[in-house]
Amino acid sequence: MRLVTVGALVAAPIAGRIARRYRSQVLSTWGLGVHTLALLVLTVALNAPSDIVMIGCLAAIGAGAALFTTPNNHAILSSVAADQRGIANAVRSTVQNASGLTGTAIVSRSWPRPQ
Repeated sequence: MRLVTVGALVAAPIAGRIARRYRSQVLSTWGLGVHTLALLVLTVALNAPSDIVMIGCLAAIGAGAALFTTPNNHAILSSVAADQRGIANAVRSTVQNASGLTGTAIVSRSWPRPQ
């Protein structure tokens, strides 16, 4: 999982710079596409795992998440008045954490358990 973090750490500053020049929708779509493609390749690669493919997919998942999240956060916070950005970011963070928690709960509940 450290590779996901490394991919995000490398891509987030780049996405931040690019987010100032291009529309957030375009970058978010590209990030979502990279993330989805990496997950699909990882799913197929699990049948015959290769270290290089796994490393590349995990790093691409992190990069895709950063390419999606950075411009998305920029779009949210730039649409709010400067004196209300702290509250807006708190709400954004709470929703993001709640959705991650909910997704994790759903996946772990539906995961088959050994009997």
